[in-house]
Amino acid sequence: MRSAAFLHALEGMPADQARAWASKAGVVMDGRDLPYGEGRCAIWDKDHVAFVDIRGGLVEEAPFDPSVIDPPEGWGQDA
Repeated sequence: MRSAAFLHALEGMPADQARAWASKAGVVMDGRDLPYGEGRCAIWDKDHVAFVDIRGGLVEEAPFDPSVIDPPEGWGQDA
């Protein structure tokens, strides 16, 4: 998920558009349960995670935190 192309595509997007785009790309952009300051989100796929910050309503890449929490419950499991 630390794909430079993926993060570059999200960088500078309005937050709502970035969430919709990430969802269409099959990943989850979720900040609800992260123990970080307001505006930080994790972007999950089935095996990887990246972080973004939302500043002024726009997305920018955030530093990677190797002590990441678990992905949202049930994410990545077959239906």
